[in-house]
Amino acid sequence: MRTITEWRQWLGNEVGDAVPESSREITIATLAGMATAYGNHYAWKLKNVDLHDVETTVDGSLVNPATFRSSRKYSLAGKIDKVCTMDGELCIVDHKTTSFDIGDPDSQFWRQLSVDTQASMYYMLMLQNEQRPTRIVWDVVRKPRIRPKLLSKKFLAEMDSPPEDGIESIEMFADRVYSSISDDPFKYFQQRSIVINPHELAEFMEDVWDIGQEIGTAARTNRHPKNPSACMLYNTPCNYLGVCSRHDDFESGKWRQSDVTNPELGGSEDGNVITNSRMRCFLSCRRKHDYRYNKRWTRVEEPHREALFFGTLWHNVMDLIWTELTEVNANANSKESCPAIGVGQSAEADCDGDRE
Repeated sequence: MRTITEWRQWLGNEVGDAVPESSREITIATLAGMATAYGNHYAWKLKNVDLHDVETTVDGSLVNPATFRSSRKYSLAGKIDKVCTMDGELCIVDHKTTSFDIGDPDSQFWRQLSVDTQASMYYMLMLQNEQRPTRIVWDVVRKPRIRPKLLSKKFLAEMDSPPEDGIESIEMFADRVYSSISDDPFKYFQQRSIVINPHELAEFMEDVWDIGQEIGTAARTNRHPKNPSACMLYNTPCNYLGVCSRHDDFESGKWRQSDVTNPELGGSEDGNVITNSRMRCFLSCRRKHDYRYNKRWTRVEEPHREALFFGTLWHNVMDLIWTELTEVNANANSKESCPAIGVGQSAEADCDGDRE
């Protein structure tokens, strides 16, 4: 398992200049402490996991639940974090980061996650690929809310080379992140399993079909009403707020039209692929959906969003930890030896997909 120093070196290469210099070292130190604590906490469990796929794109059909016929226009896709055998069961693993409380099973975070459609989407896509997962595992970490602190006068007096500003070094901060998590791991690490029952799957199939029909109707009629209540979700302005408020326009030089609709899924250029992210966007604001998925407008320079970037970095950390600590199935592409084979090879649809 990697040390905090080794994680800081690896993360430094991953981060590059993508994080503002003012918070770069703190972000790296926080992730290094978290990664080291996570590896120590789950090492025993991951060594008994058979890992089949990492960040795999799964394609499927949009099926009419009334007739069980596939849509002639739209298809489905998603990117699954991990497919593995855990405790003898085929599982889908999805990694999540949050700042909310995860120790209380009745907390706001778990209540919201219980109604999220992502698990149902993944489960249905796997079924369409002739795989039957037993459960979906939410692997959740809580980001520590600590920052470098001012050292006490007594502590500074005992140091050989005390810092001039009296603030702990970045190495000391990373160690403190690790210690804080290790002292109370269940505050920061939780894994919860859910099972998708037939009723939930049937309800999801109806919902996703209806949303697909509404997406098609909106595109055909060119009707994309704005939803003002979605302009500041999570206290963050929508990327298109300037355009909608007429303080900006797509000819300003700040925008470009992407060559692909779903770059997070591996570069699909098929604008008729529906993902869980696309459904959420459509339900949130149809105007935003039109700009993002139909017209493919993206900013030339995307604004830095700490939570989003932190979550992406943590997914990269998880890929490395799970790959290094699990018994990777060397025959992952053999249908006879690996129960997860077929992922990404849809029997009912021929489309490329999108990263969730």
